[in-house]
Amino acid sequence: MAIDMEAVRAQQRELSRVSDEVRSVKRRLKSHQDVLDDAWKSPEIRGIDSTIEDILHRLNRLAQELDELGCELMVAGLQVQEEEEIEKEKEMLRLAAESD
Repeated sequence: MAIDMEAVRAQQRELSRVSDEVRSVKRRLKSHQDVLDDAWKSPEIRGIDSTIEDILHRLNRLAQELDELGCELMVAGLQVQEEEEIEKEKEMLRLAAESD
């Protein structure tokens, strides 16, 4: 069964879309953090700010991992496709040799 590169591309696009959504969430959270920092001047804000920074870092890492996974998916798909082509050529050569 041949690999469906359209399905691989669709999965890669979906991973990219989710990565973009994660980055959008990160930007909105950062915006809320900035508003909170401006509006609330108290000792408690340091703890909240630290927690938000940790979440921002995790969101960034998640987006990067999704992008990397999409790239790895495409590379794997292309490798499988290439291996299938090689096997197809070998089979054609074998059949040609048998018919001679």
